[in-house]
Amino acid sequence: MSRTGLHDQLVRNLALRILRGKPKELAPILTTETVLARHLKVSRNALREALKVLAAKGMVEVRTRTGIHIRSKSEWNLLDLDLLLWQCEVGVDEKFARNLCQIRQLLEPWAAETAALQATDQEIESLCHAYDKMVQSEGLGEDKAYDDADIEFHRAIGRASHNDFLVRINDNIFAAMGFISGVLKQRGQQMTSAAITQHGAVAEAIRKRNPEEARAAMVELVKYAEQSAYAAIRRELPERSALKPGQDSNASGF
Repeated sequence: MSRTGLHDQLVRNLALRILRGKPKELAPILTTETVLARHLKVSRNALREALKVLAAKGMVEVRTRTGIHIRSKSEWNLLDLDLLLWQCEVGVDEKFARNLCQIRQLLEPWAAETAALQATDQEIESLCHAYDKMVQSEGLGEDKAYDDADIEFHRAIGRASHNDFLVRINDNIFAAMGFISGVLKQRGQQMTSAAITQHGAVAEAIRKRNPEEARAAMVELVKYAEQSAYAAIRRELPERSALKPGQDSNASGF
């Protein structure tokens, strides 16, 4: 394996240990770089380079005399793409899904509204093309193609907002949502006509250049996606509260 591959594996290994572990359990091996390197059976140089990556993401701090410290989660760069995907890998729970959907509710209705006002004809064409691919994939039962088109749909809206910061944040969030979608499919979630209809409402509002309608349609779409995630998570964890009456337990779509 290449040196880069080994480096990436070590960074991921450490990150997952931090995300899965408890501070008291990790403390004995985080005393010094020497102790941790010996525990992981890697060189100190390799460990030091991996720790630099995690420090840049806000996860750890290396102090000369007191060793390696895991920083408070509030200090982590939680929208970092690697960190988002590692969190998905550790486990998708209601809190994680809720946090992502709350960010989406802050950003996406505004993006849809702005796209309706500022999108070029070509950008609207790209958005509608992505929606058409979702419809075709749903009809053929092609989950992967549907998910790809779904992400393309939302990214097209972000690009049409002409906000570079939003585009970058969306890229990371939808990489995580793509991972979550795979988890939902494994837990029995299926594509539904309701999700298709809601995406269609957003696309149509932007096509008609109706900003108020576009915002309202996107609010409903993100709410639906959040309920969809909860439905799958609660079915996987039956000790949690049951779905409220009227919630669709077989919903899927961003």
